[in-house]
Amino acid sequence: MKQEISSSHFVVKRSQDEDIICALATPPGEGALSLIRLSGKGTFKAIRKVCSFLPQKVKAHHIYFGTFLHPKTKKFIDEVLLLCFEEGRSFTGEESVEISCHGGLFLSSLILELLQSIGVRLAERGEFSYRAFMNGKIDLLQAESVLQLIQSRSPKAHEQAMRGLKGKLSDRLNLLEQKLLRILSHLEAGIDFSDQEIQPFSVDQQISFLRETKTYVKKMIVGFQQGRINREGFSVILLGAPNAGKSSLFNYLIQEDKAIVTEYPGTTRDILSARLLLNGRELCVKDSAGFRYNPDPVEKKGIEKTSEQLQYSDLCLFLLESDLPLNPEKFFGIEKLDRKKTIIVFSKSDQLTVSEKKRFLEEVLLYFQKKNLAGSFFTENNIQIDKLNKEPLWLSSQTGEGVKTLKEILYRESEKEVDEIFLSTSRQLQALQEISIFLNQAAELLNKKASSEFIAFELQQALSVLYKLLGKEYNEEVIKQVFKEFCLGK
Repeated sequence: MKQEISSSHFVVKRSQDEDIICALATPPGEGALSLIRLSGKGTFKAIRKVCSFLPQKVKAHHIYFGTFLHPKTKKFIDEVLLLCFEEGRSFTGEESVEISCHGGLFLSSLILELLQSIGVRLAERGEFSYRAFMNGKIDLLQAESVLQLIQSRSPKAHEQAMRGLKGKLSDRLNLLEQKLLRILSHLEAGIDFSDQEIQPFSVDQQISFLRETKTYVKKMIVGFQQGRINREGFSVILLGAPNAGKSSLFNYLIQEDKAIVTEYPGTTRDILSARLLLNGRELCVKDSAGFRYNPDPVEKKGIEKTSEQLQYSDLCLFLLESDLPLNPEKFFGIEKLDRKKTIIVFSKSDQLTVSEKKRFLEEVLLYFQKKNLAGSFFTENNIQIDKLNKEPLWLSSQTGEGVKTLKEILYRESEKEVDEIFLSTSRQLQALQEISIFLNQAAELLNKKASSEFIAFELQQALSVLYKLLGKEYNEEVIKQVFKEFCLGK
């Protein structure tokens, strides 16, 4: 291996990085067209062996039309379009060609085989993006955004990925680098000139700048949760007793008969999930096994799975069946839920008249008071208030009552007012959390009036983590981890 320095980071070139690589960039299978990508030094010379119509002087970003021929027999294979990119003007930074051919698994596979016969190697997962990173075209954060863009399933996820790809998150972290370097430079200046009693920054200034930097990092960490929701979807799990109407509501929300609905309680034994798009926000809705005393062995397994899913859900929607007289068993398990992310709604509202609803509500309140749960759960946040009717939200999957309001509530809960530049991966979150720890340790040392050398050491550690996050310090294991999740051809 040889180590080189690019304009933005240290890179380690491997011998295989000199190869010309190729891959199918469109999904395999039948279709009108397929796209095959090539990249590497000497790509134009190699492609002429099968596409002799490509001129000796290639124009960048120019499309050429002609016949793809077998390199040995010169047999006609397909009519293709070649889109050519010069070195330095492509995604990877290398000579690149995109072959647009007719679709079909056989044809695209045949072309890839013929390309290999002329010395072109099949690309590894994410190797095109890897080369873009190694050639200084993108940093590691932008590389991760490429993957997030490919995997985006909603407008919010797409917007977040595009901001990352355009370098918005990188800009934020580069600003963090400047903040750390600013504090470090003054600390180290104080160390260098300590014998001359020169104090570039006063202690109060150091504390102020460090506090500002800590707040900056904390704000980015807080935004990770919203970034995760943008990327993966806001997770809502439906809870309640058997036959509380969870499966009916689940089917109503997704407009599909995915869950089995019967008059017999305990039908749902496993977690069912489906995705729902609300105003550009993706929701993952989960139906679950009902909580109840003494379930049968199979149903018990389902309840255990439901309990496991609670920690991964952003919101718990507890359905309480609107039924008189009030059955205390319908509340089973509610006291174990996290009240900060639990909403209680009254299901099957079509079963009660207006006067019966009032009586039902009174009995619910009385139950909570007897169990000393009124202060925990019976609040305006947990018993959702329908702002239009000024009363708790009644739901009916038969008439549709309350479903529109419920969707508004779900969207409101999923849309938090936080910074629009979000962390997008657990790697990024972990790095920022490590930086936060080093900053806290530096602040503690500063408050204890420790020597500047010890404070500077903590800040240097924070800076090292930041450089690894951005890819400015080469770490082979981190690089592999980032690119291994990519698909072929990207």
